[in-house]
This record gives sequence, structure tokens and C-alpha cells, in this order.
Amino acid sequence: MGHWKLDCEMMLWCFATVYLFAFTSLYVQFPGLYGDAGILPIRIQLKQQSVLTLVGFHRKLGLTAEQLGELLCLFGILLSLFGMILRCFRQRLTFIFLWVTYYSLYAVGQTFMRFQWDILLLEAGLLAILAAPWRRRTNSQYPEDSSIPMWLMRWLLFRLMFQSGVVKLTSQCPEWWGLTALNWHYQSQCLPTQASWYFHHFPPWFHRLSVVATYVIEIATPFLFFLPIRIWRQLAFVLQILLQLLIMLTGSYNFFNILTIILCISLDVSKRKKTNIIPIKYTALIELFMGLIFLWFLLLFTHWITSAFSLEFDNNFIVQSKISFSKSDFNFWLSKAVLISMWMGGLSLGYTIARTLYTGINGGFLSSFWYRLNILLMSSIAVAIFSISLVPHATSLLPRNEGYKLLPKTLFTWYSATQQFHVVNSYGLFRHMTGVGGRPELVLEYSNSSLSGPWSEYQFIYKPGNVSSPPRLATPHQPRLDWQMWFAALGRFQDNPWLLNAIYRLLRGQPEVTQLLDQSHAQSGQVKYIRGVHYTYRFTGLESDQWWVRDSRKIYVGPLSVNDQQLMDYVKRSGLTKRAVSTQHLSFLRFIRAFLCDSNFGEHLCFKLFLVGVAGMLVKYKV
Repeated sequence: MGHWKLDCEMMLWCFATVYLFAFTSLYVQFPGLYGDAGILPIRIQLKQQSVLTLVGFHRKLGLTAEQLGELLCLFGILLSLFGMILRCFRQRLTFIFLWVTYYSLYAVGQTFMRFQWDILLLEAGLLAILAAPWRRRTNSQYPEDSSIPMWLMRWLLFRLMFQSGVVKLTSQCPEWWGLTALNWHYQSQCLPTQASWYFHHFPPWFHRLSVVATYVIEIATPFLFFLPIRIWRQLAFVLQILLQLLIMLTGSYNFFNILTIILCISLDVSKRKKTNIIPIKYTALIELFMGLIFLWFLLLFTHWITSAFSLEFDNNFIVQSKISFSKSDFNFWLSKAVLISMWMGGLSLGYTIARTLYTGINGGFLSSFWYRLNILLMSSIAVAIFSISLVPHATSLLPRNEGYKLLPKTLFTWYSATQQFHVVNSYGLFRHMTGVGGRPELVLEYSNSSLSGPWSEYQFIYKPGNVSSPPRLATPHQPRLDWQMWFAALGRFQDNPWLLNAIYRLLRGQPEVTQLLDQSHAQSGQVKYIRGVHYTYRFTGLESDQWWVRDSRKIYVGPLSVNDQQLMDYVKRSGLTKRAVSTQHLSFLRFIRAFLCDSNFGEHLCFKLFLVGVAGMLVKYKV
């Protein structure tokens, strides 16, 4: 039980850190995204539909929705810091408050919070509630066992990785099937980093081999998570961490990769305390036998990868690769693999529950009513969560009819009842490779004089714009407007009504929205016209002193002005011209924002508060 306790303590501290990043990142952008003068005011969202959220109580408190939203962000930041610094705060009640607070903000977050890492944090956050103790007891005879919640996190990690790998092939995307996806990924992803430019110029054979490695890590190695031999889980652990670090190096995905790495703690790779169950004279023999099995497994695994992807050296000793299986072969294998994963997960959960009961009997803990009640409740909850999770796991990977045939209808009813709370979810990152041949990019331009110009460009902090500006690392901050600009460039402005809201706010010069942009290139004077221009961006060659080259210029939307009748009619219908009234004048909110947000770089504040948490912890424990 000791090794689980140590792993759980580490994981809870890491969860507090991720919550800190999430709340801090949202707080920096809150007025511009959701404020009364923001792009998508949450007061409008609350009027248009009934949403289960703490923000809905703003009228009873005499506050505006924006004020209560900011207070919730600050509450989440403060509670996360306490969770980092003080061990007594890493308990169940703390993580309940953190989850409810983040869910309340997510529920009114609309377009800007509809990302897979937001629902991943909600799902993982519920499991953190189960893993945390009700209260910290220094001299309790009956410790709370965390092995069952830790197993649920392992199952979540399996579903996240396995589904993310499989959907790349079930999407029928020709780039993923042709192993050419990474030829475009580094420049076409939403927020590249400077390292992306260098990775983009690696030779094609390296990109193809990297796609093969991605498939192996995301599809094959997750099955090692449930094997009883620790060295196999260690291999899976190392590969998962390596993949996440490479993704962090070459792209800005906020706290997503950090949260995935935290879930890897559940793989139980730390060395356990040796027991005397096996006589010492047989220990060396058994270790040799297990080593031979592991070696045989590696050889078999290598053979399977080599044959599945036709790995071979050419005359120049360069590794060549291609997919050697057909789509029908893959679909047949997938139908079996999903079924195997469900049975493997069920058996592994049953073993974990049985081992927990055995540990309690061996330690004499089952004589405690509260210990027995805790194990009973935890086991029941784990079985329920696992059963419900089979619905999105099966239906997201298999054809609709096959997924429904595998499971009883009761599970679909349970899943529908819990879906709004994101107890379990389906995942599938990079399902289709976008930006083949060049990344679509949307640039907003403004004119202070007339339709004939001159036109200048709004510069964003993180997304590509100026071809001479290097990509900026945003992790662990998520610039949500920059992300949505990337999605808008993939479609039409009619499918992104929030963009018209943003243009209207920029025409009015709302400081809450302009703060989301690069202030070093802030416009001067009154903006009269704004238009959206669509480009195709590509990384420059090795010989260039710039980062980007762009072409294929065409008008995306506009030009628009405050005198545009259609725009103003839309704005009035949307309710953007109305202002909320508060009976409470919370001047301290402006003071706190001025104190914390000395720049509009969200990652700066994230790291500052992270250092505060680490420093406080070191001082507390006198490390």
C-alpha cells in the first residue's frame, strides 16, 4: 500500500498544479472572452439557455456574471496554490471545490472552452476526488487505500492514448495512412514552436518513421498498462513520457501534455518493497526467467512492427516504411482489439479490487467498519465508471451498429444521464491532418481612413501573423482566441459567429479585447474598417532569415464598419450592445488584475504562481 500512497500524493500535488495553470490561463483572458464587453459575454449565455453553473447565482449575490466568473477564477487559483503548498489541503473536499469551480466556468465557456483537454481535466478531476482522502489523519490505524482510483486513472490514460491513435486510421485520412502526416503537422498545427521549424525540415524518411512510432506508442503500448510485470509497464511509461515531451517541444498544447504525463504516474512503475513470499534462493532464478520472457516479448514486438509497417533499410542505409495492412485488415483487428481491451480492463479492475481486499485482510484493516465501507463504496463507484466508459470507448472506435451490439442498453442510459458532467468521454486528437500543402491562416486587417486603405494587420501574441516573427511557446497557457482563429481559418466566417463579435469589439476599441492581442503592435487612432484576409502559410527554407512565407491571398470577411447595417443588426440581436448592472462595486477585482497581470503573456503569470507554490512548499517543509 505504501508505494500507491506515495504515487497518489505525487499525483494529487500535480493535479493541484494543473488546476493552477488552467484557472490562471483562463483568468488572464476572462474579461476579453467572457466579460460584459468581451467577445462572448456569459450574461448572454445565461439568458439564452439554462446552464448548471455557480455563475448563475450572480444576481442573488448582487454581482454581474463577469464579476462572479472572475471571483471563481481567483478562488480556483488560490485553492490550487493551497493544494500545492499545504498537504492538509490535498484532500477530497478541496478537489470537489476545484472540480465544481472549473465545471461552472466550462459550462458557460461556449466555443472557447470546447477542447478535449478541458473535458479531460473534468474527467481526471473527478478521479482525483476519489483518490484524495476525506481528511488527513496522521495517526489513523486504518489508512485510505488509493489503488482503485489510481487504476481508474490508468484506464483513462489507456482510453485517451488508444483512441487518439486509432481515430487517425479510422478517419480514412490519406496522410495518416500514407505515413506523410508529419510532413505537414509541424507547420499546420495551431500553435507551432521554434522547434517545429527545425523538425519540419527533417528528411521525409524520418517523418514517416515518426508516424510509425506514434502508432506504436498510442495504439500498441497502452495494452502494456495492465500487464502484471513491472518492467513492461516501465517500457510503456518511458514511451508515453517521450511522446508527450516531444509534443510539448514542437507545439503549444497548454496543460494537456502535462496532465497526460501526470496520468502516467498511475502505471505503478516505482519499485515496490520486497516481500518474503518467494524464498530468497529462488529469487535470482525467477528474475532471470522474467528477463527472458521480456526479451522474447521485445523480439516478438519488434517483428510485429517490422512486418506491419514494412520497415527495411535501402541501399543508403535509410529506413523505409509503409503500411502493409489493408483498411479491412485494420477494421477486423480493431473489432477484436476493442473487445480485448474491455475484457482486459474488467479483469484488471477485478484483480485490483481483490488485491485491495487482500491487503486489508492481511493488515487487519477489514475489522474497521469505515475501512470496509470505503472499499465497498470505492469498488462500486469504480465498477460503475468503468462500465459507463465502455459506451464512448466502443461507439467512438467501432461502427455505430457494432458498438451498440456489444453493450447492454442500460449502460447507454447511464452514459446519457452523466454525459453533461463529463464523467467519461471519448477522445481523438489529430483525427484529420489539416494544412496539407500549407496552413490556412486568418489575418485581421484594419484601416483608420477609408476602404482603399492603407491597411494594417492586427498582430496576435501566439498564432502566426508577421512572417518575420518566430513562433512563441505558450505552454502551459492556452490563448483561446488564437486557437479559435486557427479553427476559423479552416472554415467560413458564417460558421464562426463569434468572429463577428470580435470584429465589432475591435471596431469599438474595447480594451478588454485588444488586450488579447500583441500590444507591441497596437493600432493608433480610431479604427473605421476591419476585414479578414485568408492566406496559406508555410515554413521558410533553411536558407531564409524569416520564419514564414505566405501566398494565396483572398478576402475571408468584410470589410466591416460600425456603419454596416447587417453587422449592427446582428450585434443588436446578439445583445452585445447591452450592459449589465451590478449593485456591488468590487474595485478590488481591478486592483488584483492590475497586480497579477503586469503583461498579457499568460504563461508568465502561470510560471510566477507555480514558483510561488513551489517556494511555499519548500519553506513549509524546510527542504
